[in-house]
Amino acid sequence: MSSVRFEWPEIPPSVNNLYFTRGRKRILTAEARAFKNAFIASRGGLSFSELERFQPDPEGAYELRLWFFLPKEQLYNKSYGKRKGTAKFKKMDASNLVKLVEDAISELLGLEDRNNFTVVTHKRVAPAQDLAGIIAVLKPLDLENDPYGLPE
Repeated sequence: MSSVRFEWPEIPPSVNNLYFTRGRKRILTAEARAFKNAFIASRGGLSFSELERFQPDPEGAYELRLWFFLPKEQLYNKSYGKRKGTAKFKKMDASNLVKLVEDAISELLGLEDRNNFTVVTHKRVAPAQDLAGIIAVLKPLDLENDPYGLPE
């Protein structure tokens, strides 16, 4: 299997709420640890056979694409257009949701997240209230024939 697709029914805590400091150590919060442990224990929603079919190359480069599906209420301000100065979208940074998912996938697969040369994040409205969650696709990236190249 050249790529692997995870589907997970939970949104991770924001990077703003991942750690607390004790002395000089940064420690995962209980919420972050619970998310990561559940993701790993459930193989990110994969079956055993799906997980076994994906054989990551520890020397290879990868592209990780993440879709975060959130309830509409978490993305849009209800008072937009009704109150002056209200932004249409709530402060929900998709990039703040990446870290814990990337770490959990890395630990699950035994593939260092430093191998992720391209990380693409999508933030979308969940198709139904009870369908909030994540889809993550990890696939090999050919750096010799980089499809993204240099920015114009």
